[in-house]
This record gives sequence, structure tokens and C-alpha cells, in this order.
Amino acid sequence: MFSSLGLSDKGAIISANSVAFVGALVGLLIIERSGRRRLLLTSFWVMAVTIAVIGGWGSAPTVILLACFVGVAFFNAISGDLTGVYPAEIFPSDLRGSGVGFAAAMSRVGAAGGTFLLPIGIADLARRRNRHDPPLVRHSGSSVSGA
Repeated sequence: MFSSLGLSDKGAIISANSVAFVGALVGLLIIERSGRRRLLLTSFWVMAVTIAVIGGWGSAPTVILLACFVGVAFFNAISGDLTGVYPAEIFPSDLRGSGVGFAAAMSRVGAAGGTFLLPIGIADLARRRNRHDPPLVRHSGSSVSGA
């Protein structure tokens, strides 16, 4: 997608990181005014919608896909601002250290599990798609054997 816009690999990396930097700055500026919960939920919903557009409409025009990627990078940086602030504020004082440590540990477990399970899920999805979508294979085989 970036190459269709004439950006090199370095240009794409700089562009994506610049958007994330701006998102982090915006998050820092609005975190006190909008509230943590509202900011977190808004960020997650915007990212979910933009990722759904990317996944559901992969042949969309480049401008739309680029806007979705920019939205994901921007709002991911905003929600990233909250990872250091929100867990420390939601636990009571006597449990704060253990709570933040537990939240950080569970995020690492989730990241490791997702990294391990994603290839398995993709392989299973491909296997299911091929099993439930055999008419093309069947008809192409029958046309070759009937010829």
C-alpha cells in the first residue's frame, strides 16, 4: 500500500511512526479532560471498526485503506498512553503494586499466546475454507476429466 503511494520502506516506517507519535501526544493532552475509561473505549472501538474495514474490504481504494491504517496507528498510540496510567489508578492503594504487576504479567501472557496461536488459527481457517468451499475444485476436476 505504501509503495502505491510512492513511499520507500523507510518512508513508510517514518510515516507510520509519525502518526503514532502524534497520537501519543494527543492522548497525553486529552487524557485528563476526557477521562481514562472513555478514552480507552473510544480508542478500542475506532481500532475495531478500522480493522474490520481493512479485513472485510481488502480491495478498497488505497485512500480508504490508508485512512484506516492511520486511524489504527493513531488510536493505538492513544490507548498505549493509558497502559501505564490506568492500571495504577483502578487498584486500591494496598493492592496497587500487585495489581499493576499482575496486569503487566497478563498482558505478556496474552501477547505470547496470541503470537503462538495466530499461525494455528490462520492454518485452521484456511483448512476450513478449503473444506467448505470445494465446488470450484470439484467442478474444475470434473471439467478436466470430462474433456
